[in-house]
Amino acid sequence: MTPARADPALRSRVRDAASGAVDNAEFRNVVLGAIRDRVWFDGACLCPVDPALPVPTAVTAIGFDDAPRAAQLALELDFGSTPNVNSFESLLRRPLGIRTIAEATGGKVRDSRPYAELLAPLGMRDEVRMALHGRDGTCWGVCDLLRGRGPGFNDDEVELLAGVLRDIGDGMRATLLRQAPRVLPAVSGGPAVAIVGADNQFESVTPAVLDRFERLGWSPDGPGRVSPAIAAALRLRNSGADCIVLRTRSPDGEWVVVRAGRLDGRGPAARVVVTLERAQLPEIVSLVAAARGLTPRETAVLEQVLAGRTCEEIGRRLYISPYTVQDHLKSIFAKTGVNSRRSLVAQLVYTEYLPRVGSEVGPDGWFAGSRAEAARGHSRMSFRETEGSHRAREVG
Repeated sequence: MTPARADPALRSRVRDAASGAVDNAEFRNVVLGAIRDRVWFDGACLCPVDPALPVPTAVTAIGFDDAPRAAQLALELDFGSTPNVNSFESLLRRPLGIRTIAEATGGKVRDSRPYAELLAPLGMRDEVRMALHGRDGTCWGVCDLLRGRGPGFNDDEVELLAGVLRDIGDGMRATLLRQAPRVLPAVSGGPAVAIVGADNQFESVTPAVLDRFERLGWSPDGPGRVSPAIAAALRLRNSGADCIVLRTRSPDGEWVVVRAGRLDGRGPAARVVVTLERAQLPEIVSLVAAARGLTPRETAVLEQVLAGRTCEEIGRRLYISPYTVQDHLKSIFAKTGVNSRRSLVAQLVYTEYLPRVGSEVGPDGWFAGSRAEAARGHSRMSFRETEGSHRAREVG
């Protein structure tokens, strides 16, 4: 299929949302509304993903009476022992990143597992799935549109959607680093740990992990919102790995690392321990750099800058000249909107990694989110003292 030109009105709405949305969640809602005005659907899910692993880190679902169950079914199909014939991961290898279930099954929709286990139980009869790559070639999200009445998705509709996939992908990337003007409640003390059983339900959870879920918008009371933690467990079981890691960001700007590890045995019945913890700088540099549009070489230079190294030292480590390092720095400055190393560190470390400038700072170098956190032993530290501490840790 040759992609058609994007619908100007739809493209305009997507781009306006990318520039005007207060955060990624608002962007997702606006995009689904814009799509629905041009390509009707009865149910939809739009999710950001960690670009290193096509696993959802948040869920925006509309049109489902039982959204948690719908999300659970979809995740079990995508990341179970027998992957969905139209899985999101398979779409990553397609030039356009979009496919209907009819195309994926060769027209034998009703004979497929996705129809029997997902579409039919939800009262749906057709589906189109999309991997949302930006112009940087990175996948920043996935989308699933379902239709339960009327004719199925036709070629013209699929072509129209294909024409705006990159715009949506770019919007998912651009809004990842944008935070809404709100601060959610502080996270409880203690380990944030959940055990996922063989039935893909939580066997046990700690109070701290429930608070983390709430902060991330993964509340068990929401529409399938604990599904990213379940998705991580499902992906781990069938990956052959001992541990997988996802990076995500809360609406109030905190970076969080989600780790899924094997608790006992292997295979589809293995129990999985999922932990959530505040991300450390090295864990999110590559993600923040990608979201800012930095190339792999620019990201390598950025990592060296954050380690406090000079242009000459960076050149020796990366086998490039100091002049080439300077050229990369100029490009990094342009993409991040700064004009000096100091401003770059402030932008990428203190804006992205430490979002609450002006709040109390704990002994670990992280801004405390509330007086309650401060009462648990966080000490006061000035911005300059934090900067010096960070430099000492990185250089050391």
